Amino acid sequence: MSQWSYENAFVCARKVSESLSRFCPNFPRPVESIIDYVSDHLKVTRGKFIPINFHPRIYEARTFYGTIEDCENKVDIYYDLNRNRCWKRFIIVKELCQLLYSSSDDLHLSSSVEEIDSLLSQILAGIATTQAATSEHAAIVIAIEVLLPHSERQNVNKMIQNKGDAMTVAKHYLLPAQMVSYYLHNNYSDMADKAAKIDLSPRT
Repeated sequence: MSQWSYENAFVCARKVSESLSRFCPNFPRPVESIIDYVSDHLKVTRGKFIPINFHPRIYEARTFYGTIEDCENKVDIYYDLNRNRCWKRFIIVKELCQLLYSSSDDLHLSSSVEEIDSLLSQILAGIATTQAATSEHAAIVIAIEVLLPHSERQNVNKMIQNKGDAMTVAKHYLLPAQMVSYYLHNNYSDMADKAAKIDLSPRT
């Protein structure tokens, strides 16, 4: 994993989203296409096929949303079946994104709504603390950009100008309204815009 920075996280998010757009250009993006993308990534980076297993559960804990267990020969992703469609999509994608930007210490990570809200607040403030948190930061950024990339910002702005709001955008992209609100925040937009201007062409 490259050294943590918000710039690296947004650049990684941009690369993933642009790669997906080549065979998955329409929105809302199917989670199945994202699963295939991550599965191919694991095959290349780990040199073998790694099965990704999904386990919907009904949890009594009101704050629990999802968790990932990344073992040597398999990945298990658990998510709360009681959440609405947008939240289930986001949590599954976020856990998948852990596999795109993770450290060896991050094999067992869980998410609650409070943790996600705290990490998003840190993203907007430009703050990152522990290594586990930075991996979670990156996964959240990548998940948002996968489901609602910066390249869609002009379309999103048109929705807002036509008397839409975060919920309007959320319904169109099947993303939690909370994530859309962060996407619309000036600090988030500025970081994404900065990453969008970086030249990603291979150096010769």
